[in-house]
Amino acid sequence: MSLARARARKLKKQAKTGDKLTKSGMARANQAIGMSYVQQYRLEEQYRKEVIADLWLIYQYVMHVKYRFGKERLIRMRNKTWNEFESIIKGYISVPEIDKFFRQEIKFDCGLCTKDPNADRKKKIEDKAIRDLSAAFLMALLDEFNFKGKRLVKICRYAFEINDKILSGEITYDEIRAVLNKAMKRGQNEKSETA
Repeated sequence: MSLARARARKLKKQAKTGDKLTKSGMARANQAIGMSYVQQYRLEEQYRKEVIADLWLIYQYVMHVKYRFGKERLIRMRNKTWNEFESIIKGYISVPEIDKFFRQEIKFDCGLCTKDPNADRKKKIEDKAIRDLSAAFLMALLDEFNFKGKRLVKICRYAFEINDKILSGEITYDEIRAVLNKAMKRGQNEKSETA
């Protein structure tokens, strides 16, 4: 149960038992409840952004290591993915529509619409962030680089493997960042040497 809901429930219980608050006390209590909702929303939004940032690192790493994407293609992939992601966030296209498209047109079941009915609030936020970014990423690969079927399956499998390695401690996000930073700088150094 969220902090704000617990606080609201406590106030309702107090009101039922006759423990009345003064007008100013009730106003302060309502303000505290409102602030609890705001604080909860901020924490959830921060968590969502962290999940998206971590997943995005994994996707970039997969494309760099498995498909030798350098600076130019990583930038193209980033731009296309974020455009697709923004379309999903703004509601121009939905994840179920993308999932249906992949299943019908490409014969690729990416499992974007699977949901855990027993998940807690934090897990639901995480799952939605993962579904939204994964859908945008897969659409970007299809649109920008014409990746289909078997390639998409391999990319998803390798992303799962990288996530498992992170969870087991074989690799860290800092190591992934270092590899990607090196790839991005390599492109800069080559341009400055040829100029």
